[in-house]
Amino acid sequence: GINSKVLKKILKKKKSIMGFDLSTTATGFYHLNLVDNDQSFGIVIKGGKNHINKRIVSILDAIDVLLINNSNSIAIIEDYSFGLRGSSVAQLAELGGCVRTTLLRSHIAYLTIAPTTLKKFVLGPNRGKSVGKEFMLMQVLDTWGIKFGSSDECDAFCLTKFLDECRMFLNGNSILKWKEQMFNDFITNRGIPIM
Repeated sequence: GINSKVLKKILKKKKSIMGFDLSTTATGFYHLNLVDNDQSFGIVIKGGKNHINKRIVSILDAIDVLLINNSNSIAIIEDYSFGLRGSSVAQLAELGGCVRTTLLRSHIAYLTIAPTTLKKFVLGPNRGKSVGKEFMLMQVLDTWGIKFGSSDECDAFCLTKFLDECRMFLNGNSILKWKEQMFNDFITNRGIPIM
């Protein structure tokens, strides 16, 4: 479909993928360099314990630094979790809106992915809806051989791997049937980057 053609064209031009696992206390970030894997890295951006607005400014300041010299990147953000309640929802929505605006102002296209889709991608089709963060950390170690000290950075890495495998799928690489269906659903429902 049209979404797959547009996404394939955009991904073909990009030299890196940036993953954002947003949180007002600890935002996970991973930069997957598609040209030189040695240049890939991840960090956790601490929001601190200040008022929510100060935490958001602190996170945005760090993201501004990370975006320097990354105009040839595409970003992927884990979408809002509908399991959150109360002030957490409002705070995450504020941060999410600010990060999306920052990416657009930096001319970096982004996509969003449902948390359930990301878990399915990492853990497989029969697991994922109600497992804890430790399972994601263990599965990433088993699948990609990378050990993370925090689930925030791990989730950001998983976001970049999802988009990287989606890119390979669009380029005709063969994959498992359930992943093919998952990527087709993703491309159909969320496959046009916001630019």
